[in-house]
Amino acid sequence: MNSFVKQYKDIDVNKSYEKYISYHDNPSEESFRRWLDKDRKNGLNKKRKVFRHTLTGYIIAYCKKCGEKHLPNNEFQLREGSPCCGAELVPNKPQLPNKEFHGDVNFQNLTNEVK
Repeated sequence: MNSFVKQYKDIDVNKSYEKYISYHDNPSEESFRRWLDKDRKNGLNKKRKVFRHTLTGYIIAYCKKCGEKHLPNNEFQLREGSPCCGAELVPNKPQLPNKEFHGDVNFQNLTNEVK
């Protein structure tokens, strides 16, 4: 079972196994692996993301698209997504590619738009 847990880090393997056992009369390792592959493909039995909380009880979350920090009050606000981009909220700040700032290029574009 440990090898499945390591291989399927995004799936709640124990929960999936309980469902698998209740459904199959003759379980095998190979058919359980196929079961887990179907779970992954269909987005079933996913592990819940663990979010940290502030001392005042807010949930600490980050926009998956831009990395902005948000503090939703509850699970509903968490599922709504980020107010900035409408993207998924994640528990850890995402590693986003650094964008170089080219001041004169951006300034030139800005002056062309004003004209």
